Amino acid sequence: MSIHWFPGHMAKAKRLLTENVKLVDVVVELRDARIPQASANPLLFPIVGGKPRIIVLAKADLADKEQTRAWVDYFEREEQTKAIALDGRDRKVVSRLLLPLIKDLAAPLVPRSKQGNFPLRPERCMVVGIPNIGKSTMINSLAGRATAKTGALPGVTRGKQWIKLSSGGELLDTPGLLWPKLEDPLVARLLAVTGAVGEAGFDPYELATWLLTHLAKYFPHLLVRYKLGEESVDLSGGELLEAVGRVRGCLVAGGNVDLSRAADLVLIDFRTGKLGPITLEVPPSRRNRDD
Repeated sequence: MSIHWFPGHMAKAKRLLTENVKLVDVVVELRDARIPQASANPLLFPIVGGKPRIIVLAKADLADKEQTRAWVDYFEREEQTKAIALDGRDRKVVSRLLLPLIKDLAAPLVPRSKQGNFPLRPERCMVVGIPNIGKSTMINSLAGRATAKTGALPGVTRGKQWIKLSSGGELLDTPGLLWPKLEDPLVARLLAVTGAVGEAGFDPYELATWLLTHLAKYFPHLLVRYKLGEESVDLSGGELLEAVGRVRGCLVAGGNVDLSRAADLVLIDFRTGKLGPITLEVPPSRRNRDD
């Protein structure tokens, strides 16, 4: 399966990040809690440089809680990076947990008066992440009000804007950013299946059949929604998709299954959590133990 997506505004987003990272004290990097490693953008590392960074595992409500705790522990222990898991829609929790963390990391970098009695400006942070990661939702929660346009399509936020936070700090919003070529097939599929890649970048049928095969092999219990049991592991992706289509009523004249409609339905079910909480990657340390 070939998956590519690097529209013109992505190049602009990279330039904006490079130009404006020097304006902030702390970088808040959003990753998808379901794919914490695949949703890490390697283009960010040289751009962010030595800035204090917080990894926020967004959409934590859609991920497996035990695996999420393992990832947070991994980032803090192995990568020496502050990490936190959040559902960006929960404004109270975001305000209670993330805002103080931003403030603490930024405090040493905010210029103060000669006597050191007061800061000369508010602390400043930047929120970065791949498209459709939930940036606008998280920003609205940090601000305590609706300030950023939200949507379900990658690339909704395109310009630069400063936003006042409920803590008094300032946040620089930036567009989502993917790297130009998704060379690792598994990473490409994980990004596509979670919604980071625009619809023009992949074939829904191929992606849905891959997802169903993957779930049947590693998470067969999640297929109960489609009345599929342990026998599903022996079915091909096409057979699984046809079975799903019949159960969900994706039928056309002659009793045939509309495979295109069934594929879209499977992807929507996964992305909205209707199959249940799931994490598609395990931390390297845990992976090595399992091996």
